[in-house]
Amino acid sequence: MKSKKLTKQQIDSVQPSAKDVYLWDTSPPGFGVRIRSSGAKTFIFSYRPGGGRSASKKRHTIGRYGKITLEQARTLAQQLAGHVAAGGTHLRELKLEAEMSKLRGRLPSVGLHEVCAS
Repeated sequence: MKSKKLTKQQIDSVQPSAKDVYLWDTSPPGFGVRIRSSGAKTFIFSYRPGGGRSASKKRHTIGRYGKITLEQARTLAQQLAGHVAAGGTHLRELKLEAEMSKLRGRLPSVGLHEVCAS
Protein backbone atom coordinates (compact mmCIF):
# COMPACT_ATOMS: atom_id res chain seq x y z
CA MET A 1 0.00 0.00 0.00
CA LYS A 2 1.94 3.05 -1.25
CA SER A 3 1.00 6.20 0.64
CA LYS A 4 1.82 9.88 0.99
CA LYS A 5 0.20 12.87 2.65
CA LEU A 6 -3.11 13.40 0.84
CA THR A 7 -4.05 16.85 -0.40
CA LYS A 8 -7.28 18.27 -1.79
CA GLN A 9 -5.51 18.92 -5.09
CA GLN A 10 -4.48 15.26 -5.38
CA ILE A 11 -8.02 14.05 -4.72
CA ASP A 12 -9.51 16.57 -7.17
CA SER A 13 -7.04 15.63 -9.91
CA VAL A 14 -7.76 11.87 -9.92
CA GLN A 15 -9.99 10.86 -12.81
CA PRO A 16 -12.26 7.81 -12.53
CA SER A 17 -11.15 4.64 -14.29
CA ALA A 18 -12.72 1.25 -15.03
CA LYS A 19 -11.62 -0.02 -11.59
CA ASP A 20 -11.73 1.63 -8.18
CA VAL A 21 -8.69 3.80 -7.45
CA TYR A 22 -7.33 4.11 -3.90
CA LEU A 23 -5.15 6.94 -2.57
CA TRP A 24 -3.64 6.27 0.85
CA ASP A 25 -2.52 8.84 3.40
CA THR A 26 0.57 8.45 5.58
CA SER A 27 -1.17 9.29 8.83
CA PRO A 28 -3.04 7.56 10.21
CA PRO A 29 -2.12 4.29 8.52
CA GLY A 30 -5.15 2.86 6.73
CA PHE A 31 -6.75 6.24 5.96
CA GLY A 32 -7.46 6.94 2.32
CA VAL A 33 -9.92 7.88 -0.37
CA ARG A 34 -11.64 5.52 -2.83
CA ILE A 35 -12.55 6.81 -6.29
CA ARG A 36 -15.25 4.72 -7.96
CA SER A 37 -15.64 4.32 -11.71
CA SER A 38 -18.71 6.56 -11.38
CA GLY A 39 -16.46 9.35 -10.04
CA ALA A 40 -17.76 9.12 -6.47
CA LYS A 41 -15.00 9.85 -3.95
CA THR A 42 -15.31 8.42 -0.45
CA PHE A 43 -13.00 8.59 2.57
CA ILE A 44 -12.27 5.17 4.04
CA PHE A 45 -10.35 3.62 6.91
CA SER A 46 -8.83 0.16 6.43
CA TYR A 47 -7.87 -1.86 9.51
CA ARG A 48 -7.42 -5.35 10.93
CA PRO A 49 -9.55 -5.97 14.04
CA GLY A 50 -7.56 -7.82 16.64
CA GLY A 51 -4.32 -6.59 15.10
CA GLY A 52 -1.63 -8.32 13.15
CA ARG A 53 -1.47 -9.53 9.59
CA SER A 54 -3.34 -12.72 10.44
CA ALA A 55 -6.58 -10.80 11.10
CA SER A 56 -8.90 -10.23 8.16
CA LYS A 57 -8.85 -6.74 6.67
CA LYS A 58 -11.93 -4.55 7.17
CA ARG A 59 -12.87 -1.21 5.61
CA HIS A 60 -14.92 1.48 7.28
CA THR A 61 -16.57 4.25 5.25
CA ILE A 62 -15.93 7.62 6.88
CA GLY A 63 -17.87 9.86 4.53
CA ARG A 64 -18.28 11.27 1.05
CA TYR A 65 -15.66 13.70 -0.26
CA GLY A 66 -17.37 17.08 -0.57
CA LYS A 67 -19.78 16.42 2.29
CA ILE A 68 -16.88 16.34 4.73
CA THR A 69 -13.45 17.86 4.27
CA LEU A 70 -10.15 16.03 4.06
CA GLU A 71 -9.16 17.34 7.51
CA GLN A 72 -12.45 16.25 9.09
CA ALA A 73 -12.05 12.78 7.56
CA ARG A 74 -8.42 12.57 8.71
CA THR A 75 -9.46 13.50 12.28
CA LEU A 76 -12.17 10.82 12.30
CA ALA A 77 -9.70 8.27 10.89
CA GLN A 78 -7.25 9.09 13.71
CA GLN A 79 -10.03 8.53 16.23
CA LEU A 80 -10.98 5.23 14.56
CA ALA A 81 -7.31 4.14 14.58
CA GLY A 82 -7.21 4.82 18.31
CA HIS A 83 -10.39 2.84 18.83
CA VAL A 84 -9.05 -0.14 16.89
CA ALA A 85 -5.70 0.05 18.71
CA ALA A 86 -7.61 -0.05 22.00
CA GLY A 87 -9.20 -3.36 20.97
CA GLY A 88 -12.29 -2.31 19.01
CA THR A 89 -13.77 -5.11 16.90
CA HIS A 90 -15.56 -5.09 13.58
CA LEU A 91 -18.91 -5.72 15.29
CA ARG A 92 -18.41 -2.56 17.30
CA GLU A 93 -17.48 -0.73 14.11
CA LEU A 94 -20.85 -1.61 12.57
CA LYS A 95 -22.60 0.18 15.42
CA LEU A 96 -20.21 3.12 15.08
CA GLU A 97 -20.90 3.35 11.35
CA ALA A 98 -24.64 3.58 11.96
CA GLU A 99 -24.19 6.20 14.67
CA MET A 100 -21.66 8.19 12.64
CA SER A 101 -23.98 8.35 9.64
CA LYS A 102 -26.57 10.04 11.88
CA LEU A 103 -23.99 12.47 13.25
CA ARG A 104 -22.10 13.40 10.06
CA GLY A 105 -24.15 16.54 9.60
CA ARG A 106 -22.82 17.87 12.93
CA LEU A 107 -19.11 17.56 12.09
CA PRO A 108 -16.60 18.61 13.30
CA SER A 109 -18.16 19.20 16.73
CA VAL A 110 -18.91 15.50 17.28
CA GLY A 111 -15.99 13.16 18.00
CA LEU A 112 -15.71 9.42 18.15
CA HIS A 113 -15.63 9.53 21.96
CA GLU A 114 -19.19 10.92 21.96
CA VAL A 115 -20.40 8.13 19.67
CA CYS A 116 -18.75 5.44 21.84
CA ALA A 117 -20.31 6.88 24.99
CA SER A 118 -23.84 6.06 23.82
